Amino acid sequence: MRLSSGLLCAAIAALSVGGARAATMTAIASADTFTRSGVNAGAAENLSVNGFGGGDFVAYFRFDLSGVTGPITDATLKLHETAGVRNDGITNGRHQVYGLTNAAGNTPQNWDESVDLVAGAEYTNTGGNNIDLAQVFNLDADAGANVTETVPGTDNVDVTTAGPDLVTFLNNRLADGGLTTFIVSIDADNRGYGFASRENANADFRPMLTISGPGVVPEPTSLALLAAALGGLAMVRRK
Repeated sequence: MRLSSGLLCAAIAALSVGGARAATMTAIASADTFTRSGVNAGAAENLSVNGFGGGDFVAYFRFDLSGVTGPITDATLKLHETAGVRNDGITNGRHQVYGLTNAAGNTPQNWDESVDLVAGAEYTNTGGNNIDLAQVFNLDADAGANVTETVPGTDNVDVTTAGPDLVTFLNNRLADGGLTTFIVSIDADNRGYGFASRENANADFRPMLTISGPGVVPEPTSLALLAAALGGLAMVRRK
């Protein structure tokens, strides 16, 4: 008895449709750094986020979602808190996340982590937390964003951000080519900590963005394996 090519195609098509409904992928940051005059932090394993009442130390994390056709329906940003130049405890109230937009004067979306990052109009020394909220997409729950921030401890913990406003920001970025930058600052003078970068030796600590949606290209799954297996079975049946 033969396994027909029609049956093989139907099986693969059925899996493709099912995968399109619930595809999920996790991306690692494609670039990250922190602002500090005279410091090129693009290759640093840990990025410092400090509050010095007019100083800098603001972290930038970029993800490349150019392969996603959209829409994104669910998302979680995960960062791992570590020691930085300072090693104070992280809290929900201190942790602040914003999305980089194309507002006039902002840092370009294709900023280069290999050079000393000079932040654009989104960065100000007069706003208390160094970020001009009029120039960014607010993802800070304390500032009214519709997100859920999870900070399960004060040191060496995974810190996550999820919720409708994160999804909205990501879909906005998809419409502009997919380069997506998160800006992380601290709301506390003379306090600071760090976040693991994409160069961190521990792969589990690296910045991760998990997204779901019908336009998401899933990570290698059983679809390709099953297609190959069915194809091989079909060849065996023909012998």
